[in-house]
Amino acid sequence: MKKIFLLLAFTGCASLEWEYAGSVDIPSGMIDLCVISDSSIGIIGEYIVTVGGGGYAESNAGGKTYLVYEYSSDMFVYNISKGLELSLQTNFPVKTEGAVVLQSDNEILLVGGRSANEDLKSIYSITMDGAVPIVKEIAALPFAWSSGTAVLVGRDIYLFSGRKDAERKDGMNFKSYTRNSWVFNLDTQQVRAIADMPFTFYPYVSCFPHAVLGGGFYVFDGFDIFHGGNHEPESVSVYRYDFEDDTWSKVKDSAVFNSRKGVLRCGKAFAVNDKDIAILGLKYFDNIKSSYPNPPPLNMRQMIYNTARNKWGRVRNAPPAEALYVKQGDNIWMLYADKGRINLQKTTIK
Repeated sequence: MKKIFLLLAFTGCASLEWEYAGSVDIPSGMIDLCVISDSSIGIIGEYIVTVGGGGYAESNAGGKTYLVYEYSSDMFVYNISKGLELSLQTNFPVKTEGAVVLQSDNEILLVGGRSANEDLKSIYSITMDGAVPIVKEIAALPFAWSSGTAVLVGRDIYLFSGRKDAERKDGMNFKSYTRNSWVFNLDTQQVRAIADMPFTFYPYVSCFPHAVLGGGFYVFDGFDIFHGGNHEPESVSVYRYDFEDDTWSKVKDSAVFNSRKGVLRCGKAFAVNDKDIAILGLKYFDNIKSSYPNPPPLNMRQMIYNTARNKWGRVRNAPPAEALYVKQGDNIWMLYADKGRINLQKTTIK
């Protein structure tokens, strides 16, 4: 069995070891490989579920061929008990991209997101009846919301930043993004405002690493100069939101990647113990300032951040793929497309 050992650049951080777990042919009807990175993912028992996403498809008009971005309503259910098997391909109620996934042991929640003509208010629940997904719309936000991030604490959904009631024509317009944040209770379906973000997340907030650890919500501000953010990207600002006090604090600026200049974006983060946060599949530009406006190709990195020491450990020899990550207990699963196949790898937190 093929294994990839991940050696950290700094000591004192958690370690990971990826192990190949299976692969299948890319399902028919999948718009584009982008559907892998833009879709939502969750896990229940032995089933990984992916929903929506999007990709570029060819469209012909007036004798010319154009690439048109299409939203997907596909839902794929993969059985991971014996390798990787596609158990079911079906339709989700809406064509969606960028919905925030909230995970409990027996349920996946999809909150908000974007569709072809609108941002969404819906909160969907996915449970499993054997190998069959049960999809229900269980609530609706009082406003359309997308491009933010959310976390589930008990029965409360905390919504941080993003776009609120923005018109689709605003597109990537920075003015359509807000620092405002809210908490929505699933039982009462009431919403209240909470402390504003200390900075505005630009497109897309869900691309910026964030994780819940020790009663706090950690977020890593690694803006790039294209989005009007951090012009000194050799450091990353780490912020922490306290759920009990409803306050934000700046942990401190943190040197990242051994002080090399770069940009931290698009990482999926998980708390792996009481001190360490794993940031997986992030995008990283080397020396972006010197190469602007023609940036070098993206590098895919995996990192470990130690909150006690404010230090980073780089995960070496990580698969250079744009992937979906999902955590279940002490296991993290990685799903990615490569050479006509969808591949699955697994690591157990040590």
